[in-house]
Amino acid sequence: MTNLQYAKVMSDDPSIQIELLEVMESYGEDKWWISDNADYLAYKQFQEDTMLVESHAWQKATEKLIGREISFLELKLNYREIKSEVLTAYDEKYNH
Repeated sequence: MTNLQYAKVMSDDPSIQIELLEVMESYGEDKWWISDNADYLAYKQFQEDTMLVESHAWQKATEKLIGREISFLELKLNYREIKSEVLTAYDEKYNH
């Protein structure tokens, strides 16, 4: 799937598509938003201000990485705490 095709799937709004394309292009060949590695997808989305991943997929990837269920409301309300949990879990799993 090309970046343009992905942007069109994510939004019908041309201005949002342009924003998504600009962000996606900044990652070069690293198309983490379509990665089969859910851990990497969650890890990278928490480091990117622009949502490149559909919210349900992001939530499920986050749950898998941290090893517990979370509601989308919890994800939004406790974003900083969950981000810290995600970054720690990823580091422990892949960098130790």
